[in-house]
Amino acid sequence: MSIFDKVLFSGLNWNMNVLTTDKPEEVFDPGFNVNSNNMLFFPRNYSSGGKVCHTISDPFLYAKGDTLYMLFEKQAGGDHGQISMVETTDLIHWKETAILKEPFHLSFPFIFEHQGKTYLLPETYYSSEIMLYEFERFPDKLKKVKTLLTGKFADSVLYLQDGLWFLFTMSEAHEQHLYTSSDLFGAWTLHPQSPICSDQRYSRNAGAIVQLNGRLFRVAQDGSHYYGEKLHLMEIIQLTESAYSERLEQENLFPGRYSWNSLGTHHLSLIEYKNKQVVALDGLINKRLTPRLAAWLKKVCFHFR
Repeated sequence: MSIFDKVLFSGLNWNMNVLTTDKPEEVFDPGFNVNSNNMLFFPRNYSSGGKVCHTISDPFLYAKGDTLYMLFEKQAGGDHGQISMVETTDLIHWKETAILKEPFHLSFPFIFEHQGKTYLLPETYYSSEIMLYEFERFPDKLKKVKTLLTGKFADSVLYLQDGLWFLFTMSEAHEQHLYTSSDLFGAWTLHPQSPICSDQRYSRNAGAIVQLNGRLFRVAQDGSHYYGEKLHLMEIIQLTESAYSERLEQENLFPGRYSWNSLGTHHLSLIEYKNKQVVALDGLINKRLTPRLAAWLKKVCFHFR
């Protein structure tokens, strides 16, 4: 590691940005303004175990009734990541609730409903299993109900289509794998075309599967240079029990050029709430560097690699 790398990658913080738009398709427009109609969330305003956090990231949006919830990972120095949540009814005032802590690192809190119940599928890589939790009481009481897979997997998301469940997940070998099951609580089968992606630019998920204007997308985070640098959009062309194909739709969504994401963005969540499209992103910064200096140092680091 060069002296430039040491300067660039010390003092890192993950922030979050929540914004709104009237037109969902604008979100993937290269000219979309992520600094308009937005609210920024900074880790210095959150704590874990009495310590100020350095990370709040992986936001997942979820609406229930009149309330919008945002689940996310938060972490302070020396602690494992845990899952927390903020809620709002006006997109201005937010209240936090801590919802899940384990003796191992937690992140990527994928939340979904099925048959009237609410479930949580966080990343549990360091437990060597993919663990499914059910909310016994929403939003503050969870119980583990199923191990979907054993092994080290990261950033898993589920998608239900025509009665068949699809589980997208990244393996320890940094490959995107696909599993299927006819029953959420049943046995899972490796898809015949798995791994569906082995390119580290696109092999890790960056949020839930997105449905937009009759098309299906997988959001991918690019870790080919360093963790959390970029987001790419993959269009899913074919998704069946026996076939899968995707193509690159757009590279480098929400490029790191703002004060809250000068070193990158690695997560996206979308939801319709009160007739608006709400977008949640996270952003990586070096708290000691201005965005311009961070961008210059990044170019220098890549030049010497």
